[in-house]
Amino acid sequence: MKKRSYLFFAVLLIGAFLLNACAPAAAPTSAPPSAGTEAPAAQAQPVTLEYWVFADYGSGDAGKLQETFISEFEAANPGVKINMSPKNDDELTAGITAAAASKTLPDMYMQSDDMGANDVKLDALANVYDMWTALPDSYKSQFNPAMVADMTPKDKTMWGMPYTGYSSFLFRNLTVLKAAGIDPAEKVTTWDQWLEQMKKIKAAGYDALPNMALAYNDFVAMYSGVANDSQWGIDWANKKTNIDPDAYAKLVKFLMEAKKYGTDIGNRDQAAEDLFKSNKLAYRISGPWTNVPYADAKKNNGLDYDYVVLPGSTADNPAGHRGDEFIGISPDSKNKEMAWKFINYVCDEPQMTRWATLLSRYNSNMVTLSKVNDSLLQITTEGAKSGLMVQPPDFNQAYPAGYTQAILDNMAQIESGQVTPEDGAKQLVDALNKLIQENQ
Repeated sequence: MKKRSYLFFAVLLIGAFLLNACAPAAAPTSAPPSAGTEAPAAQAQPVTLEYWVFADYGSGDAGKLQETFISEFEAANPGVKINMSPKNDDELTAGITAAAASKTLPDMYMQSDDMGANDVKLDALANVYDMWTALPDSYKSQFNPAMVADMTPKDKTMWGMPYTGYSSFLFRNLTVLKAAGIDPAEKVTTWDQWLEQMKKIKAAGYDALPNMALAYNDFVAMYSGVANDSQWGIDWANKKTNIDPDAYAKLVKFLMEAKKYGTDIGNRDQAAEDLFKSNKLAYRISGPWTNVPYADAKKNNGLDYDYVVLPGSTADNPAGHRGDEFIGISPDSKNKEMAWKFINYVCDEPQMTRWATLLSRYNSNMVTLSKVNDSLLQITTEGAKSGLMVQPPDFNQAYPAGYTQAILDNMAQIESGQVTPEDGAKQLVDALNKLIQENQ
């Protein structure tokens, strides 16, 4: 079990227990005066807030719920208009970079914590520390302390409000497993056990696993199964990568073995999803968002699937990666106080509970997580217990350009036989250290 993640989950459970134990069952979460729930009052001047959101948060049922939150806030704050603009990940990253340079950032936007350091470097985030400390303790105590700490990398500095999160786990096509003579109830907790199942799947004429060496986040999810927090991320103080060469070599050997029973198609390719839904692929590693098309396929075409914790090299070290998400404010916004007021409203327990109940989405609100009983939310929470963060430490310093690609290129070299896993691991560590030192 990863040390950081163990503490994170322990704090979450203890905090949720204390909140439930100390508060009357029917009592609502105390909200700050700025939460937007007070009786409508006339605004001195009309205010328009531009709001960029993740594409999947701004469409479908999620988008409808976001619109509901916006309508409620606008009704409670006459004169306020909020324009929501959904953006996919690449569009969001490019948009923030361009808007920061031209001073045309939206008033507020959603973002992943692993991009936080980059946005700070771009001067795209306002420091909300004073606004956060001004909130009542009854409101602030709702939030997971580890996620709050991630947003506050140094004294008197906070880069946004902790919002949602994600983790990865293993989707299993039960039709394929049964066709290969595998009992879905058979618990698989180690890579060796998993490989035995993969062999049976391939022998039965199916593919086991997509290629997990083509995308950085897929690499993190798998590396997590052989490494702990101290063997991951960047040690900025000593200007070196924390990647452990022995753990890395062990991972690459496993991926090379697994590839014998899988497909060259990348895990994130649409083709991999199509193979899974058409009962030709046994496993897919992803997060809660992938359950949306699979649930539709189950309803419309009878797809038989489930999800479990991703096996690791040993039973006590499950794999998977995790990330947190936040809502930040532009330093150039002329309406920071109103933007903060809206963010407070969206992140308060009543809204986050509606969010988690409808969408099974993991989030920063411990009160919500203690209330909502949902299998998808539970597996996401389980994945977060052991998953490595994508690019720790967040909000500290942006990773050097080429860092993630260097890892993928190195895995490709080992896989093609150009270098042994052990020599490749040493070469990778040397290359990453050089990139870090040149970035200082």
